Amino acid sequence: MTDDPFRGLHPARPPSELRERVLAAARDAAIEQQTGLLEALLADRALRWCAVALAALAIAHAAIDLQVAPRLAVPPRVRPTIDGIQLMPDGGLTAADQRQDLAPLVDRPVTRTEG
Repeated sequence: MTDDPFRGLHPARPPSELRERVLAAARDAAIEQQTGLLEALLADRALRWCAVALAALAIAHAAIDLQVAPRLAVPPRVRPTIDGIQLMPDGGLTAADQRQDLAPLVDRPVTRTEG
């Protein structure tokens, strides 16, 4: 004998007339005329206010873009040089992390250190 804890717990079957009711409601909804954007704007006061605010923001944005002075061209970054060798830009690394790049500047061979 097995003790089935789920015995008797089966999903309830939907009422037999539910399918017909759902299909009838779907047919009625498909036949109904859907309101267009213009009809919705004319019928709903809050929607009209939102449309007016959106239009005002778009016009203001376009007007501000026209008034902005043209951007100036930025010259390329100047990298400092020592004896004709360009220094590497600061990559946020420590000197130990950059020792391969710094070796020509200090005229010493790169030595490995432990620690």
